Amino acid sequence: MSLVSKVTERVRSYYKYGGSRYTDTRLQAMVHAADCAIREYAEPTVATVDIPLLAETLYYPMPSDVVRVRSVLYSSDGVNFVDGVLKPFVVSDLDTTYRLWINNTGVTPEHYGILSTPGTPGCYLVVWMPLLTVTTQKVRIEYTKCYDENDSTFEAVDDLDDWILDTCHVPHVLSQIYAMENIDKFKGYWTEYMAGVEKARCHFANRHTSISPGLG
Repeated sequence: MSLVSKVTERVRSYYKYGGSRYTDTRLQAMVHAADCAIREYAEPTVATVDIPLLAETLYYPMPSDVVRVRSVLYSSDGVNFVDGVLKPFVVSDLDTTYRLWINNTGVTPEHYGILSTPGTPGCYLVVWMPLLTVTTQKVRIEYTKCYDENDSTFEAVDDLDDWILDTCHVPHVLSQIYAMENIDKFKGYWTEYMAGVEKARCHFANRHTSISPGLG
């Protein structure tokens, strides 16, 4: 079963009218709204992309599915990304600290910046200092990834664990349903959702965990 089907089934079992007041299409739209909110806050989908460095080159096109850059790692051999973590910067910082930064080259990149908005055409990763000569060097961008089918027809989505659906998606959808029917139940389900999404955010922020948090 997909994420949408699982959440819809659970919502129909919890809702006092069995969800008969709402069509599958309407519930799917609610699940989509919940999923967007959860992905934005908890950042569950992380991806990486390796970019070969070019001699005396500052700017590299950013992948179109980037939502937020989490880290940029450097590899001198192009295989093991253990040679440094680039520090973020904004252009005004370098303008103040290194007046001629745009003309500098070096043997190891130290900083990265982002030109334009991630996920939009014309967004670039700036790697500074650019290398004077290049053989196998690369940088690896670790980033929060957007979901490609980001609309209410995303029936195929199934990349989140069931505990997230139970603690985040289901109470979010039920809070939408009860918002116009029962203010107390709305508050209860919204409180449950807020607690669940905080657990999810903590879970995904820890890149070393492989165990779902306790739900009690």
